Amino acid sequence: MRKTWGEGSPDEVTFRDGMHGIVVWSLSIFVGVLLASLMGSTTTLLGAHVGRTSQYTSERTSMLAPSVDALVRGSLSVTPSILAPANGDLRDEVARVLMASLASGQLTPTDRAYLAHVVSYRSGVSAVEADKRVGEIYVEVGRVVDQSRKAVVLLGLVTTTALLFGLAAAWYAAQRGGHHRDNNIPAKFSHHPRPEITA
Repeated sequence: MRKTWGEGSPDEVTFRDGMHGIVVWSLSIFVGVLLASLMGSTTTLLGAHVGRTSQYTSERTSMLAPSVDALVRGSLSVTPSILAPANGDLRDEVARVLMASLASGQLTPTDRAYLAHVVSYRSGVSAVEADKRVGEIYVEVGRVVDQSRKAVVLLGLVTTTALLFGLAAAWYAAQRGGHHRDNNIPAKFSHHPRPEITA
């Protein structure tokens, strides 16, 4: 797609062809990021129009949702009024306490006592059993967060590797395209000529 540079040496022409490939690669990355941003903005606006229900559904599908469910879930031995599902505010508060504890590296006695009180009230179990459940859920949340961090690191590594391979491929392909242009080589999928069929 790039015109040759007649005044330059063959090495200069090859370099310029490679740079043209890098420019095309960069534009493709920019367009991809722009499309992803537009899709994300559209999804956010759609969720805002749906309202509170979509926010609650999104929170339930978050990383901590299963752990929060296990923590605030009621027991069959308690009264039906307590068995009512935990509202969004309570779930959000429990998730924030767990995340803050993970960020600081420890579950403070105050936060642990509060979570144990919530568990004891909602499930009807003893304070000792509630405290045990809080400890188990905290360990489980730590494991889930650690797995999520590893997945993010792996995704970043794979993405970076793919981008570098794409960069190298764009550089090489642009140079080969310039070589075909300068030598009037027709575009084809194979360099091997087709065998002639004789009668």
